[in-house]
Amino acid sequence: MTNAKASADPPTDPFEAAPPPPAKHRFRPATKSLPRGVSPDIFGTSGPPLPFAKAQQQHATKAGLPPAVPEVVPWPVKGPTLRELMRMRPPEPPKKPEPGTPRDEPERPRRPSRIRRMARIMIAVLGLVLAYLIPAWILSGKVLPGTTVAGIDVAGLTASAAAERLTDRISAIADADIAIKVGERRFAVSPLKAGLSFDVAATVAELPTGFPGPIDLVRAVAGETRLRPRISVNEAKLKEQVELIAAEVDRPVHQGAVVYRGREPVVVPPRAGVRLDQDEAVEAIKAAYLNQTTPVELTVRTEPPTVSVEVLKRALPEARRAVSAPITLVNGDRRAVLEPETIAAHLRFEPDDSGRQVRPVFDARAGVASVEKELLDPATAPRDATFRIVGGRPVLVPGRSGRGVDTDALAAAVVKAIGGSGSRTIPVVLTPAKPRLGNAEAARLGIKQKISSFSVRHGCCNGPAANIRKAVELVDGRVVRPGETFSLNETIGRPDAARGFVEAPAVENGRLVSRVGGGLSDLATALHHAVFHAGLRIVERRPHDFHLARHPLGLDAALSYPDTDLRWRNDSRFGVLIQAYASGGTVTVALWSTRRYDRVEAEVSPKRDVKPFETVTGEGPGCVPTQGANGFTVTVTRVFRKDGAEVKRDAPVTSVYRPQPRVVCEGSTRAVTERRTALTPNLAPAPTPKVLTPGE
Repeated sequence: MTNAKASADPPTDPFEAAPPPPAKHRFRPATKSLPRGVSPDIFGTSGPPLPFAKAQQQHATKAGLPPAVPEVVPWPVKGPTLRELMRMRPPEPPKKPEPGTPRDEPERPRRPSRIRRMARIMIAVLGLVLAYLIPAWILSGKVLPGTTVAGIDVAGLTASAAAERLTDRISAIADADIAIKVGERRFAVSPLKAGLSFDVAATVAELPTGFPGPIDLVRAVAGETRLRPRISVNEAKLKEQVELIAAEVDRPVHQGAVVYRGREPVVVPPRAGVRLDQDEAVEAIKAAYLNQTTPVELTVRTEPPTVSVEVLKRALPEARRAVSAPITLVNGDRRAVLEPETIAAHLRFEPDDSGRQVRPVFDARAGVASVEKELLDPATAPRDATFRIVGGRPVLVPGRSGRGVDTDALAAAVVKAIGGSGSRTIPVVLTPAKPRLGNAEAARLGIKQKISSFSVRHGCCNGPAANIRKAVELVDGRVVRPGETFSLNETIGRPDAARGFVEAPAVENGRLVSRVGGGLSDLATALHHAVFHAGLRIVERRPHDFHLARHPLGLDAALSYPDTDLRWRNDSRFGVLIQAYASGGTVTVALWSTRRYDRVEAEVSPKRDVKPFETVTGEGPGCVPTQGANGFTVTVTRVFRKDGAEVKRDAPVTSVYRPQPRVVCEGSTRAVTERRTALTPNLAPAPTPKVLTPGE
């Protein structure tokens, strides 16, 4: 029983001496996973002894056999079972660490599950929605916080309350004039006349008063909403106001010319033009309305001339030859003379388009106007429509067509004659001619009432009275159309003896002298005073060298052909009829049109800078004795009133009068006495100015 003894020896394997592990820790291979033909018994029993095994053990005991070898149980090892080991995947080989990656990386936290992430996102979104909806619901229907219109706070107000606040605060600004600055000139534009007004409805419509969006809510909480008031614009009215400013500012480019001062040609240098950018001005005024803090500066464009002074100077010799002799106009046995002064008054030398040459230009229409009647048969000559005053109202006197001087042919002939290639005796060509003012046009001019009138006492005796009567015939009945400029010198023409003018006292170089056509300054003063109080624009006026007592302070006007002129422009939309007449030692000028102002007044300053006169001795036949008068300075401002309020005023005009010396003429007592008697009316006080009132 060697085998039995051997088997009875203590096991050499340490696992054999170990107590069997509890049944629950015994290894029990899965029979399903064993290869075919392998019995699980080779691994020992893992459960309670089988019935036949127990019987065999009892039989061996009775037969005296040694007990069976105890079951060998492996050393209990903690770890996965064989089944789990067989199901486990072989471990993946370790990856090589990338360059720059630390070998021992900390253990990454385990990511939350997808459901947790979704839950957290939903909670965050719900919180944001509630954070928006709650304040949005509270602020809905009211202007959001931080909202201002032109600096006026309207936050928290309803639309109607905001409209009331804006109307109250902005109404004063909306009616204020808009200050305009163009260079050194300043203007004021009335919003009412310019068609500008505050649009309350459009402004309130832009206020954030509905249910606010997220961006609006963030801006209301963290920022500020600044809105500009909306305006309503009448484009036609605004452009009309800009055009009025442009009429005052614009200055066309002047290429220069050679003109005459008397009979002496002088060069008028070229001058750059200035033009207001009207489109830009319209936009600038719009932007400034309701937002103005400083005057609106408008932009002007400069247009340079294309001719030089040297080119103009080359024409001076030819200009002197042009007025060296008169030009005689002939129509059959009728003759008329264009004196050198008349030629000079309507002749100028202008540069051509290239700017390299200068050519003469003669205004034949104006040049022949004063002598045309002498060349035409009164029965066939054209006649302009005019008016005569009947029963204190103007009545139309129809004009008619006829045959008149062809002014285009005359202009070409004069240019040829002054250039030396033609004769200075020019046969005029007659052509069918229409009146300068037709009947239909005259009827539409709005000449219906007297708008001003003034009378001046003129010098006595035959000289001044004869000259004034002659000039009145040429001025009376003239109609000045809208936009037309009236020149008294051009209307009267050269006052020479051939045309019926005589010698009379006149102011020359600060003294009274006797000359042909003297005394016409009384007519000029009466006309200037009437134009002044009619509110028409005065273009050119010069006061006398010294003040005459019969003339109003600062409103007199000197006249001396061709240098000293009185010119005024009809800046109304109505025609102006000149009525002039002389009687009883006075000359009267009345203007008829449509009244634009209730009153036009003259604010006359007190005399200042008074300078005493001195006594001098004169001799010769032209000496006129005078009593002398002090010199002084006076300023006159024209004020326009309508509907009881002042609507505008002109810039002040200053007149400086030199002292009139006391002149003692050497000669016979009779001559001195006659001249002193002739001047006596001149020293009479001036009549009180007559200012017309409505209905007069």
